[in-house]
Amino acid sequence: MLDDFIAEPFVDVLDATPSVARHYGRVFSTLKRAGTPLPTNDIWIAAATIDCGGTLLTFDRDFERISGMDRMVLQA
Repeated sequence: MLDDFIAEPFVDVLDATPSVARHYGRVFSTLKRAGTPLPTNDIWIAAATIDCGGTLLTFDRDFERISGMDRMVLQA
């Protein structure tokens, strides 16, 4: 199934590198201290987005709680 996405020219598959893990730790601890945790998968998505300098396109408004990440929250 993942191979179907890799074949698309507009999809990049990002690795979980040590740099991504550092971003994950920062985002996780910031949200926990603020009392506004997010699901683990969402934090990994945010960390990878921050690390690559990308823009996350999402319908999930929870990502608005993450500072330092470029995102565009779409309307359903």
